[in-house]
Amino acid sequence: GRMELGALLRRVQGIMETLDYEWFLINDADEFREAPWPGLTLPQGLARAQALGYDAINFRVLDFRPVDDRFVPGGDPRAALTGFELGQLCDAPQMKAFRRPDGPFSILTHGGHEVEVAGRRVCPIPFILRHYPIRSPEHGRRKVLRERLPRFAPEERAKGWHVQYDALLESGREFVWAPEELHAWDPVATRLELLAEAAETL
Repeated sequence: GRMELGALLRRVQGIMETLDYEWFLINDADEFREAPWPGLTLPQGLARAQALGYDAINFRVLDFRPVDDRFVPGGDPRAALTGFELGQLCDAPQMKAFRRPDGPFSILTHGGHEVEVAGRRVCPIPFILRHYPIRSPEHGRRKVLRERLPRFAPEERAKGWHVQYDALLESGREFVWAPEELHAWDPVATRLELLAEAAETL
């Protein structure tokens, strides 16, 4: 059947409106979200942002890529894929964590990528989103060519949604990357680089 993101988001929005949690985080199955400060867990990072007066979090997307077929289904992709490239512009913003507001909010307007709420204060330091959308060449061919592209709703594509694989296909890539194309993941060094980058924009 068709994949309709709008219907899914409406269902998620409805569930969120019935809950009284202090923070909400929208997360996909191929994502690991982390705090930007070395040594802090994600909940500790959210608490720090809240203590600083912020109620919404933007995430910097790091797309981890396979360089071979070493990933074994069911295994931890973080062990098999250790190089990343910075996420595409279509993945920004990624404002997917926010403190429950007193008034209305919506995750529908921007395709789930950005919560819409009046008076939000976004933390100027982006948190980290480690993204593993393609875990091996075989996984990429199956997911993108057979399970995704034929099923995306045309009306949602027309709105600019579901474009994350377009550049990949246009380049003719076979769902495998050369190690020298990628940044090596280092938990501390990568965080410091992203923090320095954020500081330049403040």
